[in-house]
Amino acid sequence: MKKLTLRFFIPSLTILEAFCAIFFLWKPSETGLSLIRSGFILIVFIAACLIWAGWLWYFKKNGPVIFMRLALKRSIIEKTILCLFFTSVISFTIAIASQFYYDHPPVDHIIRYIRQAVPALIFFGFYLIQGSFVLFYLLFKLEKRIGQTCRRIFLNGRIVWQTALIFLACLLLMGAFFPLRKNYYPSYDYSIFSYIGQQIRNGKIPYLEIWDHKPPMVFYLDAFGLFLADGSLTGIWLLELFALFTGAFILFKLLSRFFPESITLSAVILIILHYVRVFDFGNYTEEYALFFQILALGLFFSRFWKTRPFLSGLTSGLLCGLAFTCKQNTIGIWATFSIMEILSWIQWKKDRKEIIHRWIFFLFGLIAINGIWAFYFWNKGALQEYWDVAFLYNLIYSEQSAANRWATGLTTLTFLPGISIFLSSGFLSWLIVFIRFLNCLRMKSGSFFGSIENPPILLWAFLSLPIELLLAGLSGMNYQHYFILCFPPVCVLVIWLGMRIYDFLNTNMKTQTAVFLVILLFIVTSIPIVSLYRENYNPRMPSVYTKTADFLKENTNKTDPVIIWGGGLASYVLAERSAPTRFFNVRPLYLFPGYVQEKQWSQFLYDLKQNPPRFIIYTNESYLAKIPFSDSGFCSELNLADYQLETYNFLCQNYQYRETINEGMNDQWGVFERIQGGKQ
Repeated sequence: MKKLTLRFFIPSLTILEAFCAIFFLWKPSETGLSLIRSGFILIVFIAACLIWAGWLWYFKKNGPVIFMRLALKRSIIEKTILCLFFTSVISFTIAIASQFYYDHPPVDHIIRYIRQAVPALIFFGFYLIQGSFVLFYLLFKLEKRIGQTCRRIFLNGRIVWQTALIFLACLLLMGAFFPLRKNYYPSYDYSIFSYIGQQIRNGKIPYLEIWDHKPPMVFYLDAFGLFLADGSLTGIWLLELFALFTGAFILFKLLSRFFPESITLSAVILIILHYVRVFDFGNYTEEYALFFQILALGLFFSRFWKTRPFLSGLTSGLLCGLAFTCKQNTIGIWATFSIMEILSWIQWKKDRKEIIHRWIFFLFGLIAINGIWAFYFWNKGALQEYWDVAFLYNLIYSEQSAANRWATGLTTLTFLPGISIFLSSGFLSWLIVFIRFLNCLRMKSGSFFGSIENPPILLWAFLSLPIELLLAGLSGMNYQHYFILCFPPVCVLVIWLGMRIYDFLNTNMKTQTAVFLVILLFIVTSIPIVSLYRENYNPRMPSVYTKTADFLKENTNKTDPVIIWGGGLASYVLAERSAPTRFFNVRPLYLFPGYVQEKQWSQFLYDLKQNPPRFIIYTNESYLAKIPFSDSGFCSELNLADYQLETYNFLCQNYQYRETINEGMNDQWGVFERIQGGKQ
């Protein structure tokens, strides 16, 4: 009877579900039989045929025997059960979420498309969950007990729910920065990178036609993200989510080789959640460099590092080149690798030839990436600009006085520990390791690193943390996102300290209890980040950025040039408007008096004369000349440098005050409109 149920009832139920899904997809609606509905009808029909054929094959080709072999030798059945179950939950969740109205035009626009696919989503949800139940039943026939079956699925299929937990942590972090949130606007750096990404898609060349001092990698990553979502910032968000999740998963799998999975998983998840303090609005160069760093870290501790020195060295060099062209000071992890290779050189003479080969190919990979960028900009006629802006200018940007570096040095050391006790424990762990290492040297008791208690990755974390902190504070400007690359070594150090606590507890209690208490301690010491999530998920009110974007959308076309004179660049991106000059961000024109300022202002004025913007939005920030938001406007008596006078005279003769955006607030911006027939 049970065999007949499996053979006839499940396939028949699948056909019935497919019929219902196709019926409701075909059912006439206000939109008619759209292309989306037609596509899902075809998908459901093909899926039902494949499922039905699969069941026939299962019973005709001795499927139960194959199932038994898989169940006895591998964990594929357990993983499949969990994958089917979680995917069905996602399918039902999307179907339910699509039934609500969100009072947000972009979201509601997407929801309208999803609603057309609801019958298909429900069909797949039912099929997936019944598939997981059938496999559960077949596995239960082997184990004979439900509890034992559940335990087997939980343990053998743990990679599935571990991956799901890591992904949910990444989603919780990135959800606060989702671009389709109401009244969303990107941060200063995000706006610069995404604006340049938009301009790249329009055929413009960074440094030559769009000016910013970051290396080019982040600009082209943003252009790729925008391409993925047809110009929407959601594409960049998805790219960030992919980089974060992939990096976190690799870090988890790597650390699980050295520490227990349960403690490692909890630490990695909490580290992800702690990124909320440093990610701000996201899309920072350090995020993408972190991805390349973790790939390199996984490679360094893989067997290929020893067995394939040529390939591993080349790959590591390529990854270093990619990180370097995101931001030059994100290569700290390769400095750590170099120190570890030198230590290996000293300790093991037989490895010296491999080390030489590895680093020769590493340099080849590093030079290759930089050579490709140099050739690209040479081909575009922008090689000199690339060198001047992405390298020479950055040297000047980083040249802070020694006094300023000392003033920010304390912040460099205290910023991360000040976020939570969880992160503080990583620094405490570093001190403990340092003291124990010195004691080991004093006692001459052999190698400290490399044991089961102190695995090689602890040496990496011990070396990496101070190097990353040094590089983060190198410029003397301690922006919070500078510390993103410090989190992986802190994670390792926290886990190591957790293991020492576990060893202490395990002498007096059961293993499971000791593990639970360590994880609980991790969670309790991370409580301060709850308020950060509450703050980030609070509804956002309209801001001067969103109001300016609305003004530009209502009063200009996409081809109309506009200038936002100040640091509030988000409105460019939100309104998808462009500046008529490479200096869409005027802040660098004011940063370093004396450094090619006259040349930059002359170029700026030339660009404005060649293609005068229809509107100038003036932000009156602290570094700008204070312009009255009145009819006198640019014609007022202003305190200007000599090389700025001609530009402001041009503005006085050609622009008049129109209105104030966000009037009455601290961040009110003035709108100046071009006078028809003004002087050039």
